[in-house]
Amino acid sequence: MADEDAENVLSTQWPAPPPFWKHFTPENRARLKELQGSAHDEDTQMSGSQEPSDPKNLDLPPELRYLVPPQPPASGKYRSFGDLYDINAELPSLKDMGMEQLYPSPAEPTSPSATTTSQQTLDRASFLKRMTQSLLLNFLEYVGLMSINPSEWSNKFKDLDTLLINCHSLINEYRPHQARASLIMMMEDQLRRKKEEVEGVKKMGEKIEAVLAGLGRESIDMGDAVEVKDGKSDANDLRRKEQTVVLRALDDELAVD
Repeated sequence: MADEDAENVLSTQWPAPPPFWKHFTPENRARLKELQGSAHDEDTQMSGSQEPSDPKNLDLPPELRYLVPPQPPASGKYRSFGDLYDINAELPSLKDMGMEQLYPSPAEPTSPSATTTSQQTLDRASFLKRMTQSLLLNFLEYVGLMSINPSEWSNKFKDLDTLLINCHSLINEYRPHQARASLIMMMEDQLRRKKEEVEGVKKMGEKIEAVLAGLGRESIDMGDAVEVKDGKSDANDLRRKEQTVVLRALDDELAVD
């Protein structure tokens, strides 16, 4: 019964997150890493092998078993939003789907001197520009045809449909490049923010050093001006004044930043 409920949850149109997401906490991840390290040390002492232990072979508590990635399904298929998909499925070409393809299929050249169009040399931008221009022209022809002879709409509509599908298929080939570019942008942004944080820490350190240097000079001046009692300086009064000056100076610096 529990398996059927889980199947229904994963097969709904908008499935909720799996219930085990609550186990993915920093504390559980730290515990798993500690157990893996302990098991690795024991294996190294017993067998001398430097290979890390398989997490699945560890005696893990139930809340930590979810953190171990599962093995690929033996059937070679996985379920997503209620549908089954093949793990090794490749994106089919338009020709494989029985549709007209308006751009050449990239293929790996048989030799370095061959002129066969490859994945790297295919000028997708040029074909996209041509198909976009053809879309505009065919749309104008379609509008004109509908005003003159609407009964002939199907052929022109089919041309528009073919152009749109080809554009969509060609744009999909940019997905790997888009993923790499997005990752590069994210890493560059993280690097920029880290550099800004380091520069901010350096500037704050320089300000604090300047404040402390000024406080050192002020403490000397205050020490000379402190009231002398029985030939000795009032150390407590001097310490309180120094602390007051330090706190006021730091507040001023933080307020400016």
